[in-house]
Amino acid sequence: MVYASLKKIKAVLDRIFRPLMKLLHNLGVKPVHLTLLSLPSGTFGVLFLFKNPLVAFPLVLAYLAFDIMDGMLARHTDNTTEFGHLLDYNVDKLIASMFLVSLLLNTEIRLLPAFGLLAIGLITLEELGFKFRRFK
Repeated sequence: MVYASLKKIKAVLDRIFRPLMKLLHNLGVKPVHLTLLSLPSGTFGVLFLFKNPLVAFPLVLAYLAFDIMDGMLARHTDNTTEFGHLLDYNVDKLIASMFLVSLLLNTEIRLLPAFGLLAIGLITLEELGFKFRRFK
């Protein structure tokens, strides 16, 4: 049910943003360019989040927009690559980790960010080839 709803929303967004994707494609913009733009906007957005929220807000919005648009552009141009997928995935993991560390350092919230960082760390270790024993 939820998956079907998300699929419909994605289809609507793809239709709405199709003219923008055509324009970006005609300008020579590739999905990887948008992913690379998401890295500094997300990084600085997180860095300013607790110091200057008025600066952080547009940077975080830019990060989210680039993160959404890179996938849209890849689908629109049929330009999906393993490298692009890995880059997008790892940029997202990095920004999420930075956000969790920022929560740990700047708020009284401890448990949620700690578990989030632990989960990201375990997922990363498993992706690097570490196998965890399953206890029976």
